[in-house]
Amino acid sequence: RLYKYLIERFPELKLICVVVDKDIRYKRVAERPDRPFDRSAIEYRDLSEIENLYKGGPIAFADYYILNSFDMDKEIEQLKEILEKDV
Repeated sequence: RLYKYLIERFPELKLICVVVDKDIRYKRVAERPDRPFDRSAIEYRDLSEIENLYKGGPIAFADYYILNSFDMDKEIEQLKEILEKDV
């Protein structure tokens, strides 16, 4: 809903989606110092966000994707490539 609202008002909007393999994501969430979740809790939250907050649509319609499975330097490099391409 929010994505449709934004794209209708700002047709030039470009959406960048940051994704990571599930196993890496679940490991990171379990190990973070603030608000860690175990695998079943994060799966429940992810499904709830897809079903109730409609996060699946914007992810599917993203113009660009950054794979967050590496270190921060790699993600910054990917972002710079996107920004240079779209300017």
